[in-house]
Amino acid sequence: MLHEVEDAYDTAQDALNSAEARIENRKDKLEAKERELRGEGLTDEERERIRDRIQEVRGEIRDARRNAREARDALDQAE
Repeated sequence: MLHEVEDAYDTAQDALNSAEARIENRKDKLEAKERELRGEGLTDEERERIRDRIQEVRGEIRDARRNAREARDALDQAE
């Protein structure tokens, strides 16, 4: 029983660490794309492509935050 609890805790901790790393990584990507969008000399098509990618990255951040919340809940249950 104790082994199962420890495994559940370790799995939840790994999931939390992974989600938090994804959040930070995607935030960096978001900042880079926002800087790129502010650049000069972009065509309308390039701006639209960058805006689309910004929306995708924001969605990835939302997903990673949800994963982090779920991992925190799993940690709480394992404790």
